[in-house]
Amino acid sequence: MCSNQIFTVTEFLKPGVDELCSILPTWLARPVLSLARRFRALGRAHYGMAVNSRSVSGYLRFALLASLGPFRRGTYRFRQEQDAIEAWLRLIVGAATHSGEFAIEIAECAGLIKGYGDTHRRGSANYDAIAARVIAPALAGDPPAGRAADAVASARAAALLDPDGEALAKCLAELERAPAHAIAAE
Repeated sequence: MCSNQIFTVTEFLKPGVDELCSILPTWLARPVLSLARRFRALGRAHYGMAVNSRSVSGYLRFALLASLGPFRRGTYRFRQEQDAIEAWLRLIVGAATHSGEFAIEIAECAGLIKGYGDTHRRGSANYDAIAARVIAPALAGDPPAGRAADAVASARAAALLDPDGEALAKCLAELERAPAHAIAAE
């Protein structure tokens, strides 16, 4: 490619109700999301856009999105993320009283939640499953703290292995099926 050639970057965006509500204030986003849960077709609706970064309208769309930055702290997604971060930090602090390795593995689980749309939804669901089915029982003493770090690491690796969640479901079932005395023997 010659240095004097002009090229165009086209961004393909497909925001749905979740993404649109994420930039709304909490008081407005909650009723819209409630409506989307009640009417499944609304929840599955997406608006596909191909935004050309060289066009005036494309530039203005991105400039408008960038200008919303100062309002981020008042958005629904920000509030959700802050609540999730606080819960995650409480789990880490609780795990640290049992084992440093266990706390580190919980900290590493934050890498499961990323992106937006379906990717964000899947990552959050995987994290929630690990928190409910591995971390919470481990904090209660089952499995013992020595095995808890390995259990969380295994579940996290399984969650990252496939996006459909089949490997995680299998891993969680195996962890729940393993008797405590067999886990302690490992």
